[in-house]
Amino acid sequence: MKRLSNLPLDEVNWIPNKIMKELKAIGIVTLLDLALMSPESLSQIGQKEESLKIWQRAGESFSYIKKVEDVLGKGQHRKKISTGSSALDRLLGGGISKGKIAEVYGENGSGKTQLCFQLCVNYLIDSPEKNKIIYVDTVGTFRPERIVEMFGENRKKEDLLKQILSIRARTWTEQVEAVLKIDNITPDKVGILIIDTLTDNFIYEFQTSKYIRERQIALARHLHDLADIAIEKEIAVVVTNTIRVRMSKDGNISEIETGGNTVSQGVHTRLRLARPDNGWSAQLNNNKRSIRFKIGKRGLMDWED
Repeated sequence: MKRLSNLPLDEVNWIPNKIMKELKAIGIVTLLDLALMSPESLSQIGQKEESLKIWQRAGESFSYIKKVEDVLGKGQHRKKISTGSSALDRLLGGGISKGKIAEVYGENGSGKTQLCFQLCVNYLIDSPEKNKIIYVDTVGTFRPERIVEMFGENRKKEDLLKQILSIRARTWTEQVEAVLKIDNITPDKVGILIIDTLTDNFIYEFQTSKYIRERQIALARHLHDLADIAIEKEIAVVVTNTIRVRMSKDGNISEIETGGNTVSQGVHTRLRLARPDNGWSAQLNNNKRSIRFKIGKRGLMDWED
């Protein structure tokens, strides 16, 4: 059975043919594409009032009907996964939460991948559940030997490694399919889904300003799928991301995560990592407060240890 939100526009009987042709001309081919359009982009479509009504109706297609008692308080009991640093755990309200997307972004060498490895180790050691971890590697950063090193003297490390499933996604379509086919990858329940990194495949394959719209639509759709999986399956979804420099019209320079507002608005938690002169630092959701931590042979630890 097809989900309504993913229907091709050709299968939607309440969109007039003239508007449908105009939508397809700018790359809008599904209801999800239509719902993710900004109100400003509708200016490219004729019959503005009718187009706005159609856009609003497409957005309503994502409202899933649930009984209130089925979801009441569900988020209050979500398990947290420790980062290895008590200071970083406190910053995150106890650790990385299931049922949410956490974006970890920063420059090269800021500890993004190391944090992902540490989450794998801590989840497998601390959790009584025998759930799998899916690690989608898009840039060749997955290092099982580093995870073994982080396990330290734990004698069960070889058995624990069997719980990690690594997927090398070389294109954005392979990356998207890995998420959509999560039930086919393993019959077992999944505890963590990691994508390291989120945006590289999209940036590489949608090059030049000509394809920015298509890239952002594809990226937004991918994040929507990730949010669905996190919430519906109670999985901790962790994505890493890079940063880029942006110059405003008045000449001011700022650093933002790659993918811009599409990414920042599509995740639940945004953790900025950096590497000052000594050690590493973490900042949550652009809050001015930051904490320090260290990364050693055994992984992440508190700054004062």
